Amino acid sequence: MKCVFSNRMNQTQMASIEIHIINVNRPRCQAGEDWPVTKAGFTAKLRCEGAREGFRLRECDKNGIWGKEESECVNRDLFSIAERTQVIDKGLGAVFRNAAKLFSRLTIATNNTESISSVSNLNASVNILSNIQNLNTSFTEFTLDEIVKSSSNILDIPSPEVWRPGQPIDAQNNLSMAELYLASVEQLIRQTYIPKKHTSEASNLQIKTCEFPGCRDNVFGVNVSVDGKQGVVTMAGFKNLVNFLPPIQPDADPNSIVVTVSVGGKKERAFNRNLGSSEVLIQFKLTNPRPRNREMKCVAMDAKGKWSLDPCVWGGPRNEGSCKCKFSSAFALLLSRNAVNLPALREITYVGLAISIASLVSFLMIECLVWKAVTKSVGLYLRHITLVNISVSLLIGDCSLFASAFPGVVSDLWCQICVVLQHFFFLAQFCWMFCLSSLLLYQTMVVWSDLSKGWCQGVCYSVGYGAPFLIVTFTFVSHGGGAEGEYYDAHSCWLTHHSMLKGSFYSFIIPVGIIVFVNLFSMALVIVKLLNPVKGLGPGGGESRSGGHAAIRVLRSIIILTPVFGVTWIFGFASVALDLAEGMAASAAYYIFSICNSFQGLFILLTASVGEKMVRDALWKRFSATRRPSSTKETSTVQSSMED
Repeated sequence: MKCVFSNRMNQTQMASIEIHIINVNRPRCQAGEDWPVTKAGFTAKLRCEGAREGFRLRECDKNGIWGKEESECVNRDLFSIAERTQVIDKGLGAVFRNAAKLFSRLTIATNNTESISSVSNLNASVNILSNIQNLNTSFTEFTLDEIVKSSSNILDIPSPEVWRPGQPIDAQNNLSMAELYLASVEQLIRQTYIPKKHTSEASNLQIKTCEFPGCRDNVFGVNVSVDGKQGVVTMAGFKNLVNFLPPIQPDADPNSIVVTVSVGGKKERAFNRNLGSSEVLIQFKLTNPRPRNREMKCVAMDAKGKWSLDPCVWGGPRNEGSCKCKFSSAFALLLSRNAVNLPALREITYVGLAISIASLVSFLMIECLVWKAVTKSVGLYLRHITLVNISVSLLIGDCSLFASAFPGVVSDLWCQICVVLQHFFFLAQFCWMFCLSSLLLYQTMVVWSDLSKGWCQGVCYSVGYGAPFLIVTFTFVSHGGGAEGEYYDAHSCWLTHHSMLKGSFYSFIIPVGIIVFVNLFSMALVIVKLLNPVKGLGPGGGESRSGGHAAIRVLRSIIILTPVFGVTWIFGFASVALDLAEGMAASAAYYIFSICNSFQGLFILLTASVGEKMVRDALWKRFSATRRPSSTKETSTVQSSMED
């Protein structure tokens, strides 16, 4: 620290001392490039050079370290126009004529996108629109063309970072750059006298008008229809704008352009934002295709400039781009980031898989215990061979599915292995079901005694495991050698399903569909055969009783054959055909299929084991035989004690 003393004396004043204290140890930012030495905690300011107006700012923090340079430099033409908008209503000439000239200048100034592709230039351009619309003056259709051209030029700035610099441009109303742009252009359109049938268009902005009744037109291919009794409807389409708006919904992304609809008479400037009971029907063109099971969301901007879902209804997956709203405003279509989530569906599936696995293990243990007793004939032997292989295939497939239940945790290699196992063994399960239904069909048409056990068993094993092996091998090789995204999806640990008939999923669902169709045909023949004895019976109560017994036999056959024939996959095909975005019908199909599919092992245990009298009798004899020696010994002991 240095102290400098200055002693000034004259004849009429007392001596005074001035002390200047200079702290040479205080942090400061050193000079660099064109920035001067700056004290810590201060901001250096330099005037912009070249064809730009404004200042460049750079902060020196408290530690004497330079911050990032911030530029408020604005294109000189834009700066001049912005200054002029501040005093446009204070000079000579009609305000609307002066504003029309400024729009012509703005069109020229924004024609070169590169010269205005900065936050400060975009800020100045949007503020020009905002300042002019705040004048509350009116414009003619000729001025509208310049409004459209200049506004369209502004939307040519492609960078979202420029449109969203981090803080609202309009702090008072908490509006972002894009929101202020939309509000300003909307208001300028309302302030313009437009004929009943008029079109103004540029590359990014298109405006059209039509008159009630039957007002229908389109902007950029987006069809707009408005119901009403009288008045002129003005519709505008904004390309690119939706990409620059702040996130409208936290779980959805924009999937259309922004469309505005306003209603007003030719001689009135007041804009009726609320149409009461009238409806606005918009048919959007989707920016990106809607993935399966994803919902679209129709949003509309309310009178406070906030986006809302309440006044709009989406047309559903059958009419993806349709939005029906109750009032006119700005509209957009959003795409949900995530598929529709059905509550408790995952939990139901996992519980069902655990019970199914335990049931299949129990079924196989029971089969081992009663095998000799239930396979005494060729027909019974082949039936139980198919049932055992169906259960083994389903058991391994369920275990593989359970092992990959959390795709985000398991490795890609393990996920791929589980998908291959599921693909093979679930296909094998259905191929063995096909063998069982074919044997049943043969039994219906011919007799079991004509069958050769060895020949039938060889055919069943060839079909049951050979066909799935060929299908899985061909699919694996033809889809990038089992590559992720081609053969399997790492997010679900299952086969890929890109679109209709595209993806490895169809190498599974098509064979399954064919097998289920054949199994249904076989089941129908069984039911017809069971009903045949009812025909030709004598009159009276005997027929009704026989009919009742036949109905019971039919119902029992359906209950027994449904799980072992895979008939529950009818709901699986329904879940493939239906989209979860459709609502209750699709959700119900998914729940029914998940319950039937995940609990299939339990159903097989109940119908093919517990529900079979022959199996129950064989099991009872088996356990009775194991208890009989101990019971005989106890009886002998009692008799001996009585004799004594």
